[in-house]
Amino acid sequence: MRLKLISGKIVQLSHLPVRSWSRFLEGWWRREQSGTVPCVLPHSRRLLNVPVRDFYDSYWFFSESKRGRDELGFFLNHLRPGDVVYDVGAFRGVYGAAAKTALGDSVDVHLFEPLPQNFRSIEEISKQNEFQRFQIIATAVGKDGTAKGVLDTKDGMLREGDTSDKLVPTEMPSISLDSYVEKTGIPPTIIKLDVDGFECQVLEGARQCLADHKPRLWLELHPDYLKAQGRSWEDPLSILKSAGYQTFDFYTDYHLPARNTPFHVWCEP
Repeated sequence: MRLKLISGKIVQLSHLPVRSWSRFLEGWWRREQSGTVPCVLPHSRRLLNVPVRDFYDSYWFFSESKRGRDELGFFLNHLRPGDVVYDVGAFRGVYGAAAKTALGDSVDVHLFEPLPQNFRSIEEISKQNEFQRFQIIATAVGKDGTAKGVLDTKDGMLREGDTSDKLVPTEMPSISLDSYVEKTGIPPTIIKLDVDGFECQVLEGARQCLADHKPRLWLELHPDYLKAQGRSWEDPLSILKSAGYQTFDFYTDYHLPARNTPFHVWCEP
């Protein structure tokens, strides 16, 4: 195993009780036969089993890199038993899976992921880990109607405002969070929002939810994608502030006053 791979496994082992080390090491040793690997996310109370491809496409960042562990750990530090988590822009479902490995069935998780290959990955991870109270919603989130953006077929992400000529223009059905809350009767208490340029559309479609239920938000902003739409990174924050929210920068992401790379903001009513 290459030195970088070994150092990453040491990071995971350092956050795992010694009694579980043998299961972790055996899982990695048998990964070619099983097709899965064990994964230790921040605040985990149990090993998570993840398909090898999904580990390297997503879970590696949050289990072995300092930045990823810091980001996910910050969110989990604000998670409480009884929370209803909306994971908007779930990708491979790391945040929802982390909530389950940290707090189990005391949290209710709703993951929104419109792309079929990502949806299937989350389904498989949920099945392998026997998650309960773990709803996967196969639709885009924004305003009711249609979401129009571009698809990166290489990394499996839907974006708005990415001007690369290698991406595929795409449109798909979209639901607003206001409509989802009305339909299910299950409002969120905390939202993780990472939607690659669709930030304003999602928040504009959640105005009633924000006003009535005041969920906390862990928001990733993408200044370049917003700028390409004629918007500013401050526009999503203005929507939140008009709803009575305070915003707090997550300074690990970037150094002030640079705003040309994605960064996180914690938002509270």
